[in-house]
Amino acid sequence: MGLNIADYFKLGDFPENNAKILDGNSVQRSLSSILQVTDGPGQTGAIWSDLEPDNMSEALESNYIDISKDQHEPQTLSMWLYFGKGKNGHIGDGMAFVLQNDPNGIKAISRRKSGKVGDGQTLGVWGYDYKRGMNLTEADIATRAIQNSFAIEFDTFPDLGGPNTSNQGGVSSDIDKGNSFDFGLSSRPSQHIFMGYPDNADTYEKHNFGFVLRHDNLQLTDDPDTKHKGQLTDGTWHHMTITWTNLDDKNANLKYELNDKNNDGSKNRSPENYISSNAQVDLTHFKKPASNRLRWGFTGSTGDEFENNLIIFESVPSFLSGNVEPSIRDDTQNMVISDEFKSVYEGDDLTFNYKLNYQSGPKDWEKIKSLITLPSQVKFQSAEVIYPYGKTEVISQDSFNQKDSKLTYVLQKNLNSKLETATIRIHANAQTLGNNIGTAHGRFESKYLILDGDTHEFDIVQNSLTIKTDPAEGKNFQDLQSIKENQKIAVYVNKNDLTALPDTTLYYKIKGKTNLKTITGLERGKAAYIEIDKGNFEIGQNILEIYAVDNQTKERSRTVKLEYNVGRDLRFGDVSEEVYFQQINEGYKDELVRRKKGWKVEVIDNRSTGNPWKLYAEAVALSKDGNTNQQLDADLIFKHKAGNIDFLESGPMIDFGPSVVPGKKSTQITDHWSKDDGVLLKLNGRNKKGTYKTQICWSLYDTI
Repeated sequence: MGLNIADYFKLGDFPENNAKILDGNSVQRSLSSILQVTDGPGQTGAIWSDLEPDNMSEALESNYIDISKDQHEPQTLSMWLYFGKGKNGHIGDGMAFVLQNDPNGIKAISRRKSGKVGDGQTLGVWGYDYKRGMNLTEADIATRAIQNSFAIEFDTFPDLGGPNTSNQGGVSSDIDKGNSFDFGLSSRPSQHIFMGYPDNADTYEKHNFGFVLRHDNLQLTDDPDTKHKGQLTDGTWHHMTITWTNLDDKNANLKYELNDKNNDGSKNRSPENYISSNAQVDLTHFKKPASNRLRWGFTGSTGDEFENNLIIFESVPSFLSGNVEPSIRDDTQNMVISDEFKSVYEGDDLTFNYKLNYQSGPKDWEKIKSLITLPSQVKFQSAEVIYPYGKTEVISQDSFNQKDSKLTYVLQKNLNSKLETATIRIHANAQTLGNNIGTAHGRFESKYLILDGDTHEFDIVQNSLTIKTDPAEGKNFQDLQSIKENQKIAVYVNKNDLTALPDTTLYYKIKGKTNLKTITGLERGKAAYIEIDKGNFEIGQNILEIYAVDNQTKERSRTVKLEYNVGRDLRFGDVSEEVYFQQINEGYKDELVRRKKGWKVEVIDNRSTGNPWKLYAEAVALSKDGNTNQQLDADLIFKHKAGNIDFLESGPMIDFGPSVVPGKKSTQITDHWSKDDGVLLKLNGRNKKGTYKTQICWSLYDTI
């Protein structure tokens, strides 16, 4: 559920600290680290980020918020919070997220004048209202708080003590325990969230019965004015995102979003329990922390009532920051799903995109496990990962579970400052009609970062406007000279089998330029014609896209794509996706390892007889399980029949055409190889046991 980062936190250093760092399964240190702030009555707890890790067994990063003026990127903390289960007034006091530069460091905690730690309404961070009878000031209370701090409190127990209160729900009867911080909320006693400076006298307001917190930035969890409904102590986990953004060298913006995710990680779209607020934070208040690194953590306390306060993390900004950009593209209609365009037609081809962006951090975003669930109304076709510079990683069909409509795949490359993006593309077809098709939720798990992302909702509707063309697929031309001055295409429009068709506009695009033709008085079965000038065609592949739009209803037909190949129809045919060499036992220097059966590299040439072509192959060293640090001590080579050798690392030419057989359109390159020539594996020494892999890039060039 979360990150295993226990080594990056320290427990508050005071004898009364009840906080603990638990493991996800309470036994093995293999699952999520869980921070437990309190779990019983009369407790105070604190857990802090570790600014200076001292574990030398591995390189541990400091855990902090960077408040330097040069850090302009948002810093995001993503976590799950648990407040226990209980009714308002019969549960513990809650906990607080705290940013601090207290001189006491991890020893910082709210304290009484006697030095005893503060509990109850202090949440371990606010000043202690230790006795009513004493002549105290707001400044006195502020000095008992954690110093040089800013806090977000999650108050689950309304401390409503006032001039005429007794031991009733939400009120302590012990006058030595402050119980009036929430008195100003007595007309609306509710669990709430509040942000402020614990060590600032202006945060407190003195009354004859005690002190009250000035709740200037207040959010009630149950408030008819904001339509919020619910409690923090409902026995469920609550997701929270905290975003810190430095505005300049004096101010920063702190934003929290509570219940921004559902328990399955999908985006929460209900306004009833989503709570968010911003605060501008004065950076000078922190008194210049060393290296501009601000300590953060959680404090909590309980009185007579108690609760189990737990935290699990999904991201910590000083390790690794990244985001995911989900989207859906209707390839048939050439549109991206949005609020304005959310209707796709039955049979449309769709691409679900999840762009992963590395943003910052000393850690690589490695071994990213992708878990993507498609709506049941679409049919999976294929998937791949696209990296910069055109590098592609094909995802096996076996990675998709048809029963659960779920893709599970671990990216083979790490993202970092040198390789910042990867886009997972899932191709599918719209199958079943329906409105408000659910989002396609993606979850991306790794050691130092967990992200969730949801695509836009959409509708699958029946398309009543259809077109057919003649030709239906396109044409092949031997060369440009064989093309007529104008290519005429017949377009047949149909709508609900009506005899008289509505006024329609035909849109057709070639070479990136869109043209249109408005047609009126059209009848079913009667063709409308468009003409494409010869000058629009180039040597090679030309794609003509045609669709129709009903001028009155604006309904749009599916796009028909016609392929016109001119002169050079030269391409790959059957090329093996996976090929293998013979197994070896360690091997020896200069040993040549033969291929196993199944190697295919087909060249298809539909051009006029005699046109030449060249085939090149390029590959890097084989590595163990994709780990470039564990490479096979060997080279991929191409051995010519004459005995000379080329190394595939240099991308040599390995074959050329045209075929020696006149009129032959297909050449299977591997048929030219014997078992002792062609692509082979040349060992440079002995190797360790394992499976080693690489990719061969085949390149085919028209050399006219």
